[in-house]
Amino acid sequence: MEEITAYACDYCRKFYKSKSSAKRHEKTCYHNPNNRACLTCKHFDNKSLSEFGLPYCYKYQKRMQRFDFKYNCYKWDAIEVDKDSQRSD
Repeated sequence: MEEITAYACDYCRKFYKSKSSAKRHEKTCYHNPNNRACLTCKHFDNKSLSEFGLPYCYKYQKRMQRFDFKYNCYKWDAIEVDKDSQRSD
């Protein structure tokens, strides 16, 4: 068995064989708050799924499918993180 080096996205922990692939992924990762994407927006509700089993955006007032997810959304607002519940590294 051969040991390899892998690189993980800082936001979603997806692994890549090359550092450049991981960096390229981070630029479009839905979990990266710098991308102002749905998964890091306070208006996106993935917990209480709609009657069709899809996440919901309260700003756009619609059910969201993966192809509906947005980057650099002008309606985006950051999720407020409770500092007491954050993990300390």
